[in-house]
Amino acid sequence: MNIGKQITRWGIIGPGSIARSFAEGLRLIPDAVIEAVVSKSSVERARAFAEEYPVRKIYETYEEFFADPDIDIVYIAVINPMHKDVVLQALDAGKPVLCEKPFALNANEVRQMIEAARAKKLFLMEAMWVRFLPAAMKLRELLAENRIGTVKYLHVDLCLDLPDRTKRHYDLNAGGGALLDLGVYTISMASMILGSNPVDIKSSAFIGDTGVDETSSITLRYEDGAFAVLTQSFLMESPEEIWVVGTEGTIKIKSMFIGPNELKVVKETKTTELQAAEETYLLPTVGQGHRYQAEEAARCLREGKTESEIMPLDESLRIIEMMDEIRRQWGLVFPGE
Repeated sequence: MNIGKQITRWGIIGPGSIARSFAEGLRLIPDAVIEAVVSKSSVERARAFAEEYPVRKIYETYEEFFADPDIDIVYIAVINPMHKDVVLQALDAGKPVLCEKPFALNANEVRQMIEAARAKKLFLMEAMWVRFLPAAMKLRELLAENRIGTVKYLHVDLCLDLPDRTKRHYDLNAGGGALLDLGVYTISMASMILGSNPVDIKSSAFIGDTGVDETSSITLRYEDGAFAVLTQSFLMESPEEIWVVGTEGTIKIKSMFIGPNELKVVKETKTTELQAAEETYLLPTVGQGHRYQAEEAARCLREGKTESEIMPLDESLRIIEMMDEIRRQWGLVFPGE
């Protein structure tokens, strides 16, 4: 890493739509540059990406890309079934990695990635960008202060209307389905708020004609009696809200997954004489919100850390293990598993 100037030089693999959101975030970070971009499927896509964003180098092969000594960290945004292999290639080349969610297709793949990173003492993190937003940081702070008492119920919904069934979201071979694309967010929020070890998981899904889960509901029960109810879908729009209900109040966040700008703490009362006390925290998300995870990764590199405390590797593993169990209940298997 270019420590003297504190500049983080990023290499981007897979210059698609999510990589563009990430690059927009990097634009907002004064000490970040895009050193290189590579697309295994189309060098034209890499060139188009480089025309849109300030990119110093374009590569046609992964071998040339990974051999570049000027790349400090790799951001991986290829389709889900490719995550494991590309992460392992990057680590084998000695590159720290920020990999898009879901971390991989299943827990076995994630274990291989984690083992490789730890063996090589290299930084690795799942790009769970919502965890690093100002609203998420404030939420963790309020929970640590016990502002709403003991959390007993969590509601998270993330539903998008995606009618184009030719997209990768509906392709089983591309690791499609609402669980891996959207449910990974809702489960990650539950893990952040209630922990990654529910004692019971129950789920039901609608499997469409392409073989992927299009809508699902998940219920997680925890040892202390807390419950999380999570919904994800490609078939409708939802408010994308989080309600964290405690014994002494509720925290509400609207539009959590499109860059929330405020968080409310409500001390509700059931009596007619008293009104609910409400505190509102204005927490603007700068840009689309992808900058914050990049800043966290750069901080970890500067401090010599191989994991982020906000999105640790063992928690990413537990999240994918929960997703494996959910798919087991549905009977949904990806090709090659």
